[in-house]
Amino acid sequence: MKLSNLRSELGAKLSTSLSPKELEELKSLQPSISSLKEAVKDGSDEHARLALKVSGLETQLSIRQSELEASQALLSDVQQEIINLETTFDELSEKLRQLNKQRDTVGSSEARRDVAGK
Repeated sequence: MKLSNLRSELGAKLSTSLSPKELEELKSLQPSISSLKEAVKDGSDEHARLALKVSGLETQLSIRQSELEASQALLSDVQQEIINLETTFDELSEKLRQLNKQRDTVGSSEARRDVAGK
């Protein structure tokens, strides 16, 4: 049942059981009741506006969290690539050291042969 129907029904019942003075006092409360209804409506509108704003902020937060997760995944990939490159560098450095050692060994053997041959 709608509020206006309830109010009409209640008004009809009250008018039969109230004195004229009580009925007048009740009518004098009508502006206050209307003001309260407006305040409730304004509060509801404000609540709806704030709920919409919160919803927008939640959406933005969700987007930022997704961006953060993507950035963290990319950072993890970059860190792994750095580790792979460091390992490759270490392996290549070791091979170069071994080749230099072989070159030095071959060079000194040739120098000894040259000295022995003269």
